[in-house]
Amino acid sequence: MSLEYNSNDLISEVTVRNYAGQIISLHKNIHQNKLELDLSNLAEGIYLAEIKTSQGIYARKISVVK
Repeated sequence: MSLEYNSNDLISEVTVRNYAGQIISLHKNIHQNKLELDLSNLAEGIYLAEIKTSQGIYARKISVVK
């Protein structure tokens, strides 16, 4: 299972948080416009991916079902 995000802008950082707001995964210095994250190690549940670009911060909800 993976998260793929395409942007017209360069992605600088991605933070994945659990429902309680704890940081599960942090990826810095990406500097690409496409990102693929391996989420296979996450337990079932709802997560939030915060994707930071020079245009702002975007949030995406992730539902993990196994």
